Amino acid sequence: MLCLTGRHLKEPFLPPTLSAKAMFALTGKGSTLTLVRFGYREAWISSVCGGRVSGGRLTDTALKVVRDALVKAMVAAVKQKRTAETSKAASCRSVLGLDDDDDIDNAGAATEGVEADSQDISGLHSISFNGQAFQMAKVRRQLHIEGTVKVMETVCSACLDAASDIVKKDTATQAAISSVGASSECDDAVVEDDDAGARLSQKVINQRVQWMAKSQTWQVTYAAADGKCHRSVRGLKVPKQNDAGGPLHGSPYRKVFAATMERAKQQWNVLDKSDGERFLLGEEI
Repeated sequence: MLCLTGRHLKEPFLPPTLSAKAMFALTGKGSTLTLVRFGYREAWISSVCGGRVSGGRLTDTALKVVRDALVKAMVAAVKQKRTAETSKAASCRSVLGLDDDDDIDNAGAATEGVEADSQDISGLHSISFNGQAFQMAKVRRQLHIEGTVKVMETVCSACLDAASDIVKKDTATQAAISSVGASSECDDAVVEDDDAGARLSQKVINQRVQWMAKSQTWQVTYAAADGKCHRSVRGLKVPKQNDAGGPLHGSPYRKVFAATMERAKQQWNVLDKSDGERFLLGEEI
């Protein structure tokens, strides 16, 4: 029986493994090989990497990245295996003195079969992933990796690396958004009026507070004291996780969404120096 200890685990953890009956069906004989299930939101990986069964959105996304990479490695192994079988068959035909034209036709058909069926990765395969060679299987639509210390460390390290890359990309994106929000100007957004002074154009009035779906943030467009128009998204991003790191959705998400919108309107009231009408907090945009 395989039991995990160390890293962030507070107590020993039993990962889900392929049963002896399923192993026999897979290999056709008795085997000492242990295969551990690797799936989306897999509890044992979240426990090893983060110390809790549910790793939240970040861990789930990292798991998906690594899972997709493992599937690609399995597809490559299947293609290589079938190409080798095709070459072996061609050599046998040559030794037997079969017709060369038939040999070429059959080889071409076999090659097409490799490309067409490459996604069929069911069964046990030897793959190479992140410099580590090991066996992996797909059984009933579920992936299983070889249950050895080196292999499981390789996969867990890949998940941690993927999570780190996701954080770096998100940080860089937020920095870019903040930079644009702090310094961007919109042409012709503010017009001069001799009687009323600087005022916002109708287009910008309609865009004073906007929801930016792509970046999941509210944006305020305001007129500064110099009469120029600026945009800001600072502190207005709507989170997708709660304080505990779990996914934020449903009623809790709607409450946070509405609260952030109110903060955006309050921010516009403070930043805008035009003679435009102020927001009444709680009113609809």
